[in-house]
Amino acid sequence: MRHAFLRFDGALELEPVSSSASLLALTGAYEPPLGAVGVAIDSTVLRDGAEQTAQHLVTQLSRVLSATDGDQPSPAPPPATDQGSTPGMRVHEVMTSEVRMVTATASLRAAAATLFAAGISGMPVVGDDGALIGVITTADLLARQAPPAMGIGAQVADRRRRHDAVTAADACSSPAIVVTPDATVRDAARHMLDHDVARLVVIDRGAIVGIVSRHDVLAALLRADDLIAAAIDKVLRDRDETAVTAAVSDGVVTLTGAVGLRSVAAALPRIVSGLDGVVSVETNLRWDTDDVRPVAPTH
Repeated sequence: MRHAFLRFDGALELEPVSSSASLLALTGAYEPPLGAVGVAIDSTVLRDGAEQTAQHLVTQLSRVLSATDGDQPSPAPPPATDQGSTPGMRVHEVMTSEVRMVTATASLRAAAATLFAAGISGMPVVGDDGALIGVITTADLLARQAPPAMGIGAQVADRRRRHDAVTAADACSSPAIVVTPDATVRDAARHMLDHDVARLVVIDRGAIVGIVSRHDVLAALLRADDLIAAAIDKVLRDRDETAVTAAVSDGVVTLTGAVGLRSVAAALPRIVSGLDGVVSVETNLRWDTDDVRPVAPTH
């Protein structure tokens, strides 16, 4: 009787991706029924039925888990901002303030036309009340044009969702990854890498105020030398290192002068190298006291 029914060996995997969302995947392999006969007709009939059964299982289970949780996924919390004494470029300095948006009920053709006319690759999707629902990109729209994905698992299910989408809300990525205007550009870059996204929606007091993209983040690398020098001067003043001067040429910083402790001479290059736009740091620093290798007392 073991060959009379489809057999599946595998496991369900639930992987948290944020504080409010998780990926549900079904992994494993199945054995066609009817022995050699089932194997022969697997590619024509049985495989599609098995995939549909597995997909139905994952879809229904995800709905049950979502209903149990009670709330719809919300946007990921904004990254923590660096408001310390170290100067850094902020998101509001590089973001695009004129934001193209599309409503949740807009057709995919309308969304594609907006992206094409504006020459952009992604934009926020909002509800009737202006609340952020997600972000729709050219990649989401390409999934609609591509053949439907085959197989099982979260990624395949996501591609199928986009392929079957009718409205912008159906096709968009949700929840959107957001950032605040006062977050540092470095924080924005880290979140783009962590979440593998090309843009972040900038939110201020619940309202969409801008978009920051990978292209915008590159502005930090292209920071003008005089702005880098001003940032370094602030660091030196905050640390009361008035005997140190900084010269900047094409992003390369040269620190010259004297400090009280050798440990400070070692720390300054690391601090300066963390500033936006700094490519490398060269030093010519003297110190009065060697607190790294103090002289042993004589007896």
